[in-house]
Amino acid sequence: DLLEAELATFVTTLRTADLDASVPTCPDWTVIDLVEHLGQIHRWAELLVRTTSPTRVGPPSLDDDHPQDRTDPASCAEWIAVGGERLVTTLRAADPTVEMYAWGRDQHVAFWSRRQLHETLVHRIDLELAIGSDWHVEPAAAVDCIDEFFDNLAASARFSPWVKELNGTGSIHLHATDVEGEW
Repeated sequence: DLLEAELATFVTTLRTADLDASVPTCPDWTVIDLVEHLGQIHRWAELLVRTTSPTRVGPPSLDDDHPQDRTDPASCAEWIAVGGERLVTTLRAADPTVEMYAWGRDQHVAFWSRRQLHETLVHRIDLELAIGSDWHVEPAAAVDCIDEFFDNLAASARFSPWVKELNGTGSIHLHATDVEGEW
């Protein structure tokens, strides 16, 4: 339900966005880059869950599935909506306890529900920042997003050079001020 709500907000926001606007939180990306990334990730996660793939398969090609008009925000919004609806439908139909490939610690279908919620939530904020809009995250979702980030941080070193290069001494202490949460 939360993923479906995030998708709806993303789609509504995208309908009037400047696709050439820079995304300040994703260096070198414009809104259209953000759209294509999120749309491809949704389609990839949907394929993995639909097939309960035991191993990693590459994301589906965008050659045959891309926004009909990359210059039209409404066309891009429709493309995100279609892929997002397929993803939500597949996740709802799947048994979250079934084992399958996931790049994170949790090797079950449930990984993808949580991961896609937070992927969409973070990129919804990226979109809102790109268009200069205010953004908000429900505190419980924010806490779970941080939990999920730390749960999967080590595993993401396999594909993220920035994570792979994290090193040093010391510690970071995070403490939520509006709900329970401490890391």
